[in-house]
Amino acid sequence: MKNIFYSILFIAILFASCSSLQTVNSLEKEMDWLGGKWIGMGLQIDSPQNPTWKIELNVDMKNKSCLIKYPTLECSGKWVLKSGDTRRAIFTEHITEGKNKCYDGGKLVLTKIDENHISYSFFYPDNNILGAFSTLTKAEYAKKLNSRSL
Repeated sequence: MKNIFYSILFIAILFASCSSLQTVNSLEKEMDWLGGKWIGMGLQIDSPQNPTWKIELNVDMKNKSCLIKYPTLECSGKWVLKSGDTRRAIFTEHITEGKNKCYDGGKLVLTKIDENHISYSFFYPDNNILGAFSTLTKAEYAKKLNSRSL
């Protein structure tokens, strides 16, 4: 009787592990729209001194890495994925350089517009109020556009 119980327990654990692995793989597939380098200008809603600043986002889906740079503000960090699907991703931002110049722990919501554009919304960590927004463009697409206009 004990052996049957342990066998059933083992199969249940194995099944749970496999199904969570499928969830991770399907999430990765669902979010492949986000992979690549994105650039844009952020607009700070409540800052008359620095209302705009550069954004550089590099998303490596294979290595599950999201690195963010705000060159104008002289800060950078990483994002940790909280949830995502085929059209939207929610992250928590962790500033690692320039902590005194950027908010740490904010919530970022990215929404797919099309293959080359995403909306960026930043919410303050302490009160979940919208603080900044942008439309980011895939860097390779922006480069093509700039070369055509020359």
